[in-house]
Amino acid sequence: MNIVQVLDWFLSLNKTDRPVTVDVNGNAYAVKTDGTLGDVVRPVIPLAPVATPTLELSSLTGLITAFTVGVDGFSGKFAVHVESFDKVSLVSLEADQWGRRHVWARATSREVCPFKFGEYMEPELFLIQAQAAFFPLEGNYTNMLKLCSNLKAGSTVELADDGFSQKVVVNSGGVTHGEVELPPRMGLRAYRTFREITPVESDFLLRFKAKKEALPEVALIPVDANRWKTDTCEQIFGYLKDRLPDGTTIIA
Repeated sequence: MNIVQVLDWFLSLNKTDRPVTVDVNGNAYAVKTDGTLGDVVRPVIPLAPVATPTLELSSLTGLITAFTVGVDGFSGKFAVHVESFDKVSLVSLEADQWGRRHVWARATSREVCPFKFGEYMEPELFLIQAQAAFFPLEGNYTNMLKLCSNLKAGSTVELADDGFSQKVVVNSGGVTHGEVELPPRMGLRAYRTFREITPVESDFLLRFKAKKEALPEVALIPVDANRWKTDTCEQIFGYLKDRLPDGTTIIA
């Protein structure tokens, strides 16, 4: 018997038939060469493919256009999701086998309200910021601007509050320069979302702080506990419902 035959004989000793795996209580275990059980054999999960990038937009008009042209050929079960007061997305309602829910397009408002709420500032700066930050309407808005434009150096501000309204009187040297009646909580419409949406009304307190030999400072303080965010989502919902095809699922 030559050396090759001897090696073949040794190899034949390990060719006894044995199963590759054994099922124990519903789990498949690998069988080692000595016949003992090894580790549990788990199914191989394929790697998730790279998802199609989300189309990033800055307006609701852009999102509606992307929906109309069928961005990336979206299909199946989908919805337009109003994620927040400044973000809306076109999203799949079904997750893939890796638990991912695809977002074809997302519109994010770039609108940043320039007004510094809750901070006292000089009347001139207050007027400039207010005119850039609020939707102009007759009433509280115009009365607020009128009142602040009457503030002069050395002015004193008197407030008379009866629980339903407050009378604000600006005096300087014994002379009345302005008298405006305002509600204790003023409803104003600040630009804080997509410009396609008419700003929702929210409540503010107008406050003054006198400074010796200088203009009184003015502050506008939000007091609606961020209710405007929920109201804005409802406003966006209505805007989209009027412009998207009937039957489109809109989640807000």
